[in-house]
Amino acid sequence: MTQNQPTMPWAIALRCTVIALVGLALALLPGSLAAHRPADLTCMALFGLGFCPTLLLLRIIELPSWGFVSLQQAYLILTTTSLMGFAWLVGLSYLRAKLNYASNI
Repeated sequence: MTQNQPTMPWAIALRCTVIALVGLALALLPGSLAAHRPADLTCMALFGLGFCPTLLLLRIIELPSWGFVSLQQAYLILTTTSLMGFAWLVGLSYLRAKLNYASNI
């Protein structure tokens, strides 16, 4: 018995290669940004924190079916965290606009 038997078809291998290269390109973007403009990378990381509450609590809608919380509580938590994330993004955008405006004067 040999390894890699049967071999992967060319179409699947090509798709895997393209997906790996696209993922590599997306992974190298923050590294390049960190090397050339570290302040912009910090700003991008802070903007990413605004998405964390909503993305981490998307699965809270499943909790009522398991009996952990009521449906109203789940929607309240999801709405509250979404609004907090939105407020974070709006506040950060306002702050960045003010700082960029102040630096251009």
